[in-house]
Amino acid sequence: MELQAVREALHRQPFRPFVICLADGPRLPITRPDSVVVGKRRAFVIGPDDSTSLIEPQMIVALELDEERSSQTNPSGKSGTGDQNRITIEQIRPLYSAVPFEPFVLHLSDGRKISVQRRELMAFSPSGRTIIVYQPDDAFNIIDLSLVTDLESGDGKAPKEPRSYE
Repeated sequence: MELQAVREALHRQPFRPFVICLADGPRLPITRPDSVVVGKRRAFVIGPDDSTSLIEPQMIVALELDEERSSQTNPSGKSGTGDQNRITIEQIRPLYSAVPFEPFVLHLSDGRKISVQRRELMAFSPSGRTIIVYQPDDAFNIIDLSLVTDLESGDGKAPKEPRSYE
């Protein structure tokens, strides 16, 4: 099976969990699109239990919709708390996955702003409730998504003044 089928399943909107069935028997549940990296010749999968698998295209015999997990997904994309001012993981993932990546800022309920400068400086917990954002100086923030109140595109820095050539 081609890796293109895996790419298409990952980019389906809205995302629906699926299972990669391998020729030697294992079944790899894909519950989040950011748990798989598909390259030109192979795919790297992080399982729900944080296990890792490197997959060659010839190892894949089928992709199946994960009916059990799909039925648990809230199609509205809203959190179950009823708090309409909170950001969900589904709202962050498109910014994280954008090609080309553009920096963005997470606004927290305590007034802090956390800048995400590069995709590789951000990681999601398996449950999607917590994210870690590293800064270029190796400092990091562990953020509970229930504290994120807004998203801002751009790096949060003031725009540079245009040069005058007078």
